[in-house]
Amino acid sequence: MNQPFSKAPQEISACVHDDITIKKMSRKDVAAKYNLSQDKVSKLVYKVNKNANIKGTMGRRPAVADWQFKQIKQYVVENMLEETQLTSTEMAAAFNLAAIHNNTIKPGAALSKNTLTSLRKRLKATEVIARLLKPTREVAESDPRNFVSLAVAYKVLHKDVDPHLIFNFDATQFKVATEQDKVIIIREELPKGKQVKTKADHGVGMAFFVKYFAIANAAGILVPPALLVQDKNLDSEAFYHYEMPGGGIGGDPKSIAYVCVCATLEQETMHFLGSS
Repeated sequence: MNQPFSKAPQEISACVHDDITIKKMSRKDVAAKYNLSQDKVSKLVYKVNKNANIKGTMGRRPAVADWQFKQIKQYVVENMLEETQLTSTEMAAAFNLAAIHNNTIKPGAALSKNTLTSLRKRLKATEVIARLLKPTREVAESDPRNFVSLAVAYKVLHKDVDPHLIFNFDATQFKVATEQDKVIIIREELPKGKQVKTKADHGVGMAFFVKYFAIANAAGILVPPALLVQDKNLDSEAFYHYEMPGGGIGGDPKSIAYVCVCATLEQETMHFLGSS
């Protein structure tokens, strides 16, 4: 793009400066590129170096040029639609890099918190917690054949079976001792009805998973819940289980839940079902 900044003198000055100092173009070539005199080119470079006001503008040039701002917005939107959203830190880094190229701050420096907040408001960006997208689960959840197959299996297997022998197994898994960073989205650019999911795990710190396991039968009898914890450092045959008063159904002090620990969640599940 040879002449994208004809309406903004402060942007022309920054581009002239970059062409001279970064791209090492001659003043003659830069003058021809922007239809300026060589003397004007020299003055613009000098003013940028001195961070002086540029004639035709009010005050100092903006931290990020309009064309840079548009590029960053496009970058944020593209990552949002591809479900690889930026974090607040990554977006700040993009603005800082743009400001460095705009000669607003020196290399290695950073824009102030207030400036970054102002840029984010202008971008109409907001932070949300995105659901971490697991490709295999996403495929399974969206395939109607899985639902139909399960419905058929239920109907066939449960025919003429005593309610006490019809069990429902349910489990949910959650992460402990970690922090999931928020990601940046622009709501007005998000397709209607689209969930905010991300393929990029921005979690920080030590983490482990706990699987909460519950069993009930069709007669209304509930098995005490179990919390299954995986520890890959244990031997494959090791299995530890502990009673947790107050953790059971109802939450009263006498209700019991079980905490089970072994090498793999699959192994824990089999131990738990065997002991139930």
